[in-house]
Amino acid sequence: MSRIRKCDRCKKTYEPYEGDFNSIGTATYNMDNEQIDVTTDYDLCPACNAEFKAWFEAHGARLE
Repeated sequence: MSRIRKCDRCKKTYEPYEGDFNSIGTATYNMDNEQIDVTTDYDLCPACNAEFKAWFEAHGARLE
């Protein structure tokens, strides 16, 4: 059975893909770098994922 997801950015449906992340989320950290809250998750299709990575890295951030 396949699982279908819907991209929260462009609203297209897609099957989850392997080897890369399928979603992004926001988190809040305190001054000691301890995670204290995860507020939102967004599912991204492969095209929106690639656009997000390019934008994120162009602004000096790195993905780990």
